[in-house]
This record gives sequence, C-alpha cells and structure tokens, in this order.
Amino acid sequence: MKLRPILFSTPMVQAILRGQKTQTRRIVKPQPTGGLRTSPFTQTGYEDKHGYPLKPCPYGYEGDQLWVRETYTETENGILYKADNPRIEGIKWKSPIFMPRQYSRIILNIKEICVQRLEQISRDDAHDEGFNCRADFFELFHKLNPDAPENPFVWVIHFQAATRHNPRHPNHRKRDQQGKQQNRLMIFPFNFQAA
Repeated sequence: MKLRPILFSTPMVQAILRGQKTQTRRIVKPQPTGGLRTSPFTQTGYEDKHGYPLKPCPYGYEGDQLWVRETYTETENGILYKADNPRIEGIKWKSPIFMPRQYSRIILNIKEICVQRLEQISRDDAHDEGFNCRADFFELFHKLNPDAPENPFVWVIHFQAATRHNPRHPNHRKRDQQGKQQNRLMIFPFNFQAA
C-alpha cells in the first residue's frame, strides 16, 4: 500500500467532510491516441488502438491511500482550513499546492479506479462527485481544467474518506521523549464533523 498526495478545491473538501463526495475524476495524461480498449496484458488493464499500454494512474491503485491537500493557513493557535472558515476575512490563505504532509487531516482509501470519457458521467456519479447534477459538475471541471481536450479520458477514482487522528497513549510522556507518535485512521462515511 502506498500513500500519495491529491489536491482538492475548497468546495470539494467541504463535500468530502459532509460525506457527499466519494468519487473524483482526473484527466489521463497523456491522452490515449485513437481511443482506448481494455487489455489483460497491461499493468493498468488498458491500451490505445495501436496496442500501446496506458501509463499507470499517478494516484495509485485499489487499496492505496491519498492524503488531501487543501487551502490552509498557519496561525499561533494551529492550522486553519478554508473549508471550515470560508467567510473569515483578512486571512492570507495558502495554496493547497504548498501544504506539507503533516498538515493534512484527510486520508482517502481508494476502493476502485477505472477509465472513462468525461461525458460518460451519470447523474448518480455526479451526486457521488458532490454535485446536484451533471451540469454543475461540468461547470466546475472546466473551470478547474480550462485547457482540457474535448471529452477527455479521465481516471475515475472511487474512495472512502478517513480523518487522521493522533490519540494520547497512556505512556505518552515516555513516547514524546522518544519523539514517537501513533496515528490512527477513523472512518467517517457520513456526517463527519471536522475538528
């Protein structure tokens, strides 16, 4: 199992925290030439019409995990996340691109990965993406990916979200002296309340 980073916009982080988002679509790079077909002889299970295998998904495979990068800022009292404080004024937010691993609070457990054309998304899929309808999904997708080709192939990543938690161990003084921390993943499929 491997752990990799993935970036989400603030509205999508909010949808994840509400338990409304369990899918994400990311553009396949490079795009297959002349279409795509399944193949039992490639690592990804896909090849283009010329028989060239599709490059592995940069986000991993079923069973791997993703740590979420989101918009944040550092304060004297700790880390603030824009998803929790979207209306606070006077804060200089930092791009999620710069979020270090230790500030990430959300882990995504990958349940399934496949490849589709973007416009193959169904109404139910749009709901699992965190949107009310397909039109709302397409609007944000094209806003975030203005240079995307028409109806591109995309990685469809199905996931279950979890939050990273550092419990206090009964022997925490000794453990702190040794510089050790224990992490535990807590699943929150519905109605997760962010700390």
